[in-house]
Amino acid sequence: MASTVERSKVSSWLRQTLEDGLDLPVGRVIAPDAAGWQTDATKPGSEFIPYIVVTPGNATPVWPTFDDPSQDWNVPYQATTYGVDTNQVEDLADSARKLLLAIKKVTITMSEGSWRVTTISCTAIGGVGYTTAIDPTAYSQTDSFTLSLSRSIG
Repeated sequence: MASTVERSKVSSWLRQTLEDGLDLPVGRVIAPDAAGWQTDATKPGSEFIPYIVVTPGNATPVWPTFDDPSQDWNVPYQATTYGVDTNQVEDLADSARKLLLAIKKVTITMSEGSWRVTTISCTAIGGVGYTTAIDPTAYSQTDSFTLSLSRSIG
């Protein structure tokens, strides 16, 4: 029986895992509502809540078999951290990386059965940048990860 990974379920699991593990808001593709500048940054007492945005990449099948060409998948993501200074951004990115790399063999339930996250690898630690896409501006770092998934049998 041919099957494929439901990436929306993987993305939801990844977002929730980061949010729960770091106790910070995490968005999928866009910033979460309860993140970033909460008050006017130009005024005394302004508050910035650091956050992460996870963005899926192009998933690819691995080790296809004749019976099921999509038994195993590599599902890449980028995790972009945002903060008010370079230390905050790098510390948050380090914490997210440690959390994800410590995960071992988690099962995600999908409509056609369960899939197991066999490994999570960090494929790139991004540089720190200054972004003007946020008003007022902030710092960011984008790290890349690949989740290797295998269909659970039985």
